[in-house]
Amino acid sequence: MKTISKRLCRRTSCINAAYGPFYREGKTVNYFQFDSEWSGKRIDNGFLYKEEEYIRLVGNLLAGAQLKPEDAAFLAQAGLIKVCGGPDGKHETALQCVLINDAATEEKLVAIGDRIKKKHQAAFSGYVRRYTDAVLAETPAHLRKLREYELQFTVFGDKRFVTNCLCELVGNGKLRLPAEKQKPALSTVILRK
Repeated sequence: MKTISKRLCRRTSCINAAYGPFYREGKTVNYFQFDSEWSGKRIDNGFLYKEEEYIRLVGNLLAGAQLKPEDAAFLAQAGLIKVCGGPDGKHETALQCVLINDAATEEKLVAIGDRIKKKHQAAFSGYVRRYTDAVLAETPAHLRKLREYELQFTVFGDKRFVTNCLCELVGNGKLRLPAEKQKPALSTVILRK
């Protein structure tokens, strides 16, 4: 693993800056965010409070409620909405993050993901195996069973593994970094219930 990490760290500092995936369910919306240096490093000590507010305010907005100016500013500063002046002088808001508005759309996206997974499963399994082997090679014998247990969940939410994959894609040119103004809204998905 040191070899893999050193190689990736030479290309980018993302390994040490990964904050990983977060998922939270609200009353009317679910909130998913993968945070890293590419998305503005939003995760900090106050994030759990902010996340609750994001969920509440975006849920209210999607339900048609008018946001107070300070609430709109809070969401705009987080990059979740854009506030524009309307033709009648009133301010309008528009979501800047991804909104999956209904179950049918979510099912279609899952089906696309399943097709991509099926198409690339053999190659991806090889990458996972190499990663697992590299980790286990540097694991002391008395911790091997524990590490094997932990590694079975690697591809589902291990922030280091996911970030390594993203670093590899950026490093080989298959993934472009976002523009500075895209960072706050990048990798945030709102799922309407």
